[in-house]
Amino acid sequence: MVITPALVLSFAIVFIVAWLFIKTIETNKWIVLLLTLFATPLLYFYLFYPIFNIFSSYHHQKYFNAENWKENPNYVLK
Repeated sequence: MVITPALVLSFAIVFIVAWLFIKTIETNKWIVLLLTLFATPLLYFYLFYPIFNIFSSYHHQKYFNAENWKENPNYVLK
């Protein structure tokens, strides 16, 4: 995985949201920190990232070339 500013920013946003949510459950800061550190990657990869990919067209734009497809619908990237 390439660490980019967008990845760090999105991880930070997920961390803050998880921190605020877990803080409503528990008041001890050390327990909240440990739970948030454990929950952040899980929430990011199983909740935030899949939902982001549904609404993002980055992968479709990256690999799809409409001009080549019009000429040859069986075109495969090489």
